[in-house]
Amino acid sequence: MVILNLTENTFGGVLGIVGTLVGVFVGAVLTYFVSLRIRRKGRLAEGIYEPLLGQVGEIKDKIQDGREMPDLDGFEKTRHYGMYFVMDDEVKKKADLVYQELKDYQTMYNASTGSINKIIEKEVELRLSSVELEKYRDRPYDVDYRGHIAGRHVGNANLRDCLRIGKTPLQFLHETKSKVNDSDIDCLLSGYPFQRISADFISVSALATVKFDSVVQETGSLRNSLLRDLQELIEMLKEKVV
Repeated sequence: MVILNLTENTFGGVLGIVGTLVGVFVGAVLTYFVSLRIRRKGRLAEGIYEPLLGQVGEIKDKIQDGREMPDLDGFEKTRHYGMYFVMDDEVKKKADLVYQELKDYQTMYNASTGSINKIIEKEVELRLSSVELEKYRDRPYDVDYRGHIAGRHVGNANLRDCLRIGKTPLQFLHETKSKVNDSDIDCLLSGYPFQRISADFISVSALATVKFDSVVQETGSLRNSLLRDLQELIEMLKEKVV
């Protein structure tokens, strides 16, 4: 009986030790895989999500402003980086969609520039005599508005760029430089001083014409869609870097 009790106690002790060892091993394995996952997440965040977030954020700011086409070189290089292909599937899918929309927008942006230039040229030539036009030989015409505060230049707006986003230069300056008085805004035509009243007529008439130009309107619609998808991608990337 004593021997049987000793055997049972010894066996129970061994099972206890084995159970403890198994628990330690399982815990170590779980810790290792959790640590591995955390390190992988960190590498992805530093190697791809953070750089991509910066690039996409900068592109969105340029698209939001609307006055110039952002440089896509950085985004294109990132898409050829190895870590781009091990991103989360949903994030990569959205990034690929945004990239294609950017290329489409780039095409339409360039096409709309030609349409806008023709509209501006027509408006300018309607309001100036042939003698006056001799002074502004350069084509396309550049109509620039310049804002001043206490005699210091604080901002400008080009008619071509503003028409692309559905505004006149005067509207754009009032929205972005609210402290500039209307009387402190002057104009240039192809680099030469130009009467504000004439520039205002040209701007308002050109904006009305642009609203019926299919290329410009399609560019604007694509821009709005692109801005929504850029914001969605930014939010997805933010979740990956926090």
